[in-house]
Amino acid sequence: MSFLPFLLSWSLLLSDLWWPQRVRKKSSHRSPRTVNLRKAQKKNRLARERGLKPIDLVSASQIAVTVIELFNRKELLDITAALETQKEIKEAIQIIHEKLRPEYQKQVRIWYQTEHAIAESALTTVAIEASVDEAMEKGLIALRKSEDIATLFNQTPKGAAARPIEKKKTWSEIADGR
Repeated sequence: MSFLPFLLSWSLLLSDLWWPQRVRKKSSHRSPRTVNLRKAQKKNRLARERGLKPIDLVSASQIAVTVIELFNRKELLDITAALETQKEIKEAIQIIHEKLRPEYQKQVRIWYQTEHAIAESALTTVAIEASVDEAMEKGLIALRKSEDIATLFNQTPKGAAARPIEKKKTWSEIADGR
């Protein structure tokens, strides 16, 4: 009887050698939430290494809302006739939004000077890069949600008036199957 377990273990070993089982590969796809979290962690780490406290969510959003008022909507609307896909529209928005980087840098510098009393000389472009990127990301999100740009994506802007639901049948008609 002690020979049977020994034989079974050898047969399992040989079967694995002759007929290897498919090994499931790890998925390289990560959820967007995980990717964004890792980006934010990296930005915060870079800001700490440069000696600056990273910008907080509320301040980044406030700066974004202020700066996107300068976004050139006319330029975007002028070229939308030439754009075919939503991907092209998103890319055009990003390109035009990138032109606002100097204004974001200016606003982030002002924020660091007023909130943390950091001297202008300490605020190099490299030092504030993570905070500027954070504010620009919030600005891009706010732009896509804005009413005039949301219509380019054939989406109803948040809070827009929707068409009312029409009452066609009563509950008793539905219950009777009419």
